[in-house]
Amino acid sequence: MLRRTVRLACVMAAPLACGRSGDHHSGFVTRDSAGVEVVENGERDRPLDWVLEPKFAIGGQDEGPESFTTLRGAVAAGPGGSLYVLDVLGMRLIAFDSLGQLRWANGRAGGGPGEFGEHAVWSIAVTPAGHVEALDLGNMRRTRYDATGRFVRSEPLSFPPYRSRSVYTDSGLAVTLPWQWGQRLVSVLGSDTNTIVERGAAEGAFVRFERCGQVVRLPALFSTQDLRWAGNRAVVALNLRPQYEIDLYQGVWLVRRVRRAVAPRAPSVEAMRAWYPDGFVARRDGTTCRRSAEHVATDVGWAPLVPSIRDLAVAPNGEIWVVRDPAADGRSAVDVLTVEGRYLGTLAPGTPVPIAFTAAGDVIALETNDVDVQRLVVYQVRRQRRDRPPS
Repeated sequence: MLRRTVRLACVMAAPLACGRSGDHHSGFVTRDSAGVEVVENGERDRPLDWVLEPKFAIGGQDEGPESFTTLRGAVAAGPGGSLYVLDVLGMRLIAFDSLGQLRWANGRAGGGPGEFGEHAVWSIAVTPAGHVEALDLGNMRRTRYDATGRFVRSEPLSFPPYRSRSVYTDSGLAVTLPWQWGQRLVSVLGSDTNTIVERGAAEGAFVRFERCGQVVRLPALFSTQDLRWAGNRAVVALNLRPQYEIDLYQGVWLVRRVRRAVAPRAPSVEAMRAWYPDGFVARRDGTTCRRSAEHVATDVGWAPLVPSIRDLAVAPNGEIWVVRDPAADGRSAVDVLTVEGRYLGTLAPGTPVPIAFTAAGDVIALETNDVDVQRLVVYQVRRQRRDRPPS
């Protein structure tokens, strides 16, 4: 068990005022626009003195099931605190219990039953029936295991999943697909695929990774190949623009738009180094090639603005955790909003950034040490009573 405790605070503070709809003297205003609720949070950052207590860590080993390498979409939480991880290099699906103990590990690269296309699975999700499902682009199929590690079945994929997360909602599987060099966020239910939002390709250019013999199209820095979105069973949260603006969807319907008065900044070398400290990577035949952000910028250029939001996560209770534009040291402050869009407060830079949550609401963070060894750390969130908004 881990013993380190992370205490969270931020520098600037302002009282949280909760007013009636249309009361522009308060920090929280709601109004209706063509059937969509628009929520404005006008107050400055204020500290949210929550405590994140580490419960356990998994991964980081030299061999065996805990030697996995994973991505943000390759982690999923199941019922009862169970946790599933896809090793994206070893092509193994690994299950842990609510205490971080290994339950089972199955799968390998290949095309047989229960096997996965090599380097072609980037996301997993837990189905309403409690099965864990991998979207296998290499074999163009969905492969499912049950909670005990038994292979259930594979079925053909009717869509080509993008390198991003996938989430089962009450309306179907939310997943991103390639579209005109950009992406579509869709909801898939049975044989029906319904578009939530589409976004074409950002400006960019082709970048050559000489040692790997690869040419990769990359967008301008500070734009992104991945849509910034997250979801739970009830809602999908999406940030499309550089401004601090989050669209909340139920199914394919936009129901709420949430804003904060946090302006995006102009691009700079300092911002570039904070966003891309490790540069860009291409892999081929087991060889990893890397180019620095400075070199890539000469090919692709910069977007006009640095986004205020870097990433999103949605907790089981509907809280929206907003990962902010990182500071010069690469660390991001994290805002927490209610599902109604009310700003609760800001957690300081250095807060563990959630890539997912357990069923109980614990934060799951992907952490990397100085030699690029990954591990997943699960934190229990202790909310201070005084930080709750007035009713």
